[in-house]
Amino acid sequence: MQYLAMLERIEGAPQYHFLWNELPIEERIPAAARYGFDGVDFWDWYDKDIDTLARIAADNGVFINSVFAYRKGSLCNSDDHQLVLDQFKESLEMAERCGVKALFLQTDEVGEGGNVIPPARPHTRAERWAELEEGIARVIELVDNSGVDVDLLVEPLSQADVHGYLLRTSQEGYDLIAKFDAPRVKLVFDLYHEQINAGNLIQSLRNTFNRVGAIHISNVPGRGAPGTGEIDIAAIWREMQALGYDGPVGFETVPGTASTEETLAKVKEIFPWPAA
Repeated sequence: MQYLAMLERIEGAPQYHFLWNELPIEERIPAAARYGFDGVDFWDWYDKDIDTLARIAADNGVFINSVFAYRKGSLCNSDDHQLVLDQFKESLEMAERCGVKALFLQTDEVGEGGNVIPPARPHTRAERWAELEEGIARVIELVDNSGVDVDLLVEPLSQADVHGYLLRTSQEGYDLIAKFDAPRVKLVFDLYHEQINAGNLIQSLRNTFNRVGAIHISNVPGRGAPGTGEIDIAAIWREMQALGYDGPVGFETVPGTASTEETLAKVKEIFPWPAA
């Protein structure tokens, strides 16, 4: 099992001030390494000196696990597919160069305030799903032909955070992935998003487990630590053990008014922590 620290910080949006957010970005990676994390996650890489961050990670014995592959265009709109593929080519080159292990497949383009940017021509929901499947098939072909060994992560997002997003539940993500004969396409089971959109977390994890490629840990509301919200994260951990899960576990946890160390102390009450 690999433990991953989400290190993103979006200015003006405290709900996205993750671990060690008070430090400069270059110092968050060594802090995560000292704490015993195996790797780190970011969202965007276009707005960062990703090569320098990858070097810092390697120097500290950790890796950059995942980033978004693109920000412009929508896989739910065939008019945007070439735009997405062009960005994906750049991300694949970056992933190979920097040792990034996974790239996210987002269904829609998300703009300011978490609002999905609508396509120029109206789409029905059925059209969005059909064009999404077409777009994912083209991405899979691109990645397979590139020879770059990366996972492609599909993550449902909550209606409270991303308005108008197509993919909402883990079951929808599971059914979507099942349409492709592509082992590299995997589901992200995010406790926060799934609790808001569907609930019934343990049964949902059981139903989708054989396609889960990452589990993200945070509570509801506020993406807080274990014990700060309505999710019984200890029960989720017991279920992960019962299912035999041994993949990446990402801590997308927002300290809020607490320190990162106080937040992770609550995490360590549940999750067995490796030596730093």
